[in-house]
Amino acid sequence: MVGLAKLAAIVMAVAGIVIMLKPETARDLQSFWKEGNRIYFLGAIRIIVGTVFILAASDCMVPWIVMTMGIIAVAAGALTFIIGLEKSKKMLERWQEKPKVFYRKVSFVPIAFGLLLLWAI
Repeated sequence: MVGLAKLAAIVMAVAGIVIMLKPETARDLQSFWKEGNRIYFLGAIRIIVGTVFILAASDCMVPWIVMTMGIIAVAAGALTFIIGLEKSKKMLERWQEKPKVFYRKVSFVPIAFGLLLLWAI
């Protein structure tokens, strides 16, 4: 489980770096997830990744950080199902209207969380 948690943390940090360097990527991903019921698949991915963090936490160097990030990821995934398809799509549409500089600034969040998780694992 720890190996999967490390992989997820690396993917998170790399995704942030990609978005910082090429903000259009975020809009492209949002368009992809908006189609059909794909947003539910994204919610399921968040729940799975969060569960991996929760299960790996006990074997990590700083378990409470990994556990907290896992709980946040599971909650975010569950929220996708709770608020429903249409509201989730509307949220993505609002994010897509943001300027490139916004994406560059926000990209530090996944970079920081990914690196924090790598350190904690």
